[in-house]
Amino acid sequence: MFPTRRSNNTNPIFSENFRGEIVEPDTRRYEELRLLFNGQIDARPSLILLCRGVSDVCEALAYVRTHDLEFVIRGGGHSVAGRSTIEGGVVIDLREMRSVRVDTAKSQVSCEPGATIGDLDRECSLFSLATTGGIISCTGVAGLVLGGGLGWLMGRYGLSCDNLVSATVLLADGTIVEASKNNNSDLLWALRGGGGGFGLVLEFTLQAYPLGKVYCGSTIFDFSKSSTVLTAYADFVETASDDLTLDCVLFTDANGSKRIAIDGCFAGENTSSDPTIDNIINMPEAISNDWTWQEYWKFQRSNDDDLREGRRSYWKSAYVKNFNRDFVDRVIAAFETVPSAHTIFTFDHLHGKVMEFDATTSAFGHRDYKNLFLINANWNSDTEDADNFRWVRNTYTELGLHETDSSYINYLGRDEDGRDGAAFDSSVRKRLSEVQRKYDKQFLFSRPISDD
Repeated sequence: MFPTRRSNNTNPIFSENFRGEIVEPDTRRYEELRLLFNGQIDARPSLILLCRGVSDVCEALAYVRTHDLEFVIRGGGHSVAGRSTIEGGVVIDLREMRSVRVDTAKSQVSCEPGATIGDLDRECSLFSLATTGGIISCTGVAGLVLGGGLGWLMGRYGLSCDNLVSATVLLADGTIVEASKNNNSDLLWALRGGGGGFGLVLEFTLQAYPLGKVYCGSTIFDFSKSSTVLTAYADFVETASDDLTLDCVLFTDANGSKRIAIDGCFAGENTSSDPTIDNIINMPEAISNDWTWQEYWKFQRSNDDDLREGRRSYWKSAYVKNFNRDFVDRVIAAFETVPSAHTIFTFDHLHGKVMEFDATTSAFGHRDYKNLFLINANWNSDTEDADNFRWVRNTYTELGLHETDSSYINYLGRDEDGRDGAAFDSSVRKRLSEVQRKYDKQFLFSRPISDD
């Protein structure tokens, strides 16, 4: 038996050099560590290896490789699909490796693989710097970057993956390499939104930018105004400057009333440079407007309560090809039947700098779409599972989202393992397959990527 907490380990099948915790089932610590952000995921790993440094990660990887054990890597644990845990396998847990280092001379920020967006934002803010980083502060940096990385600054600075300058990567054979413009550039390309599966990233270095306060907030309307608001939103995303990133959210408020909101973050210096902001704020019949200048890292935490840890979740997403009246009507009709008050619909606004990158610079796909739609279902009890799963799947079909055959890796649901390929076109899939075969010949980190 492994000890629950390693102090003086003498077990011959595991190196005495491992400084972290080896956590087994049937202990209080195990029950705490096995849980993910999504309470609907209830996997029970055979072992959790809680790493505290690079040497621990190397020892853990050598252990699972030597004994041919199934394993997953856990960073922030924010995978709604449950990809950071495994039933009966080993979890290489990196959550305690959260250090962040800011290089002001280069305007770059480096972090360990267990760091969250909140960790990154706070450290950068001390030096008046920021980089694109999600919209929920507890999101792990690793998963965000490897899957793409939408965020409030993407119009001005691109996706999180676009700002990946270099990465330190532990390969399947135990060697550690740098992926950068000058070293293993093909690996860096794949790590920029390719979804991982090429090695275990020990450190991410991202480009950061000078940023003080941002002008941000929400304009909220009664649900009865949804047709007008969604139509206006479709126009706003066409006129917004690169400094202004928007989203549109259908939700149920604390009093049980359905609402619709246009949210935004302006990262420029003077709001008068973008009339879209005033056009949103001055829309008639708004229930509330709370736009204000605020520190970016604080704004990043404003949505955390909307996706409360432990709540049961199931997501489906697709890029929107035709944001027309028929689609708007179907979205509204679908939300009228939502079975849970915690479920939201979200439209993400892709524009500006995001569109300036292409498949030669990163693996992230579908940059020609301006709107990404997410069905974000959340509920509290397992007795509600069947109804919510059924409703999400039916809604996805009724809205015609399957017709675009597109996906965003970081929004995949737990039953969509086979849809990773829909995040890329065929040429990108082919190149990803080549990179995988070069750096992970035995497919230790992931199943083979289809190149067709």
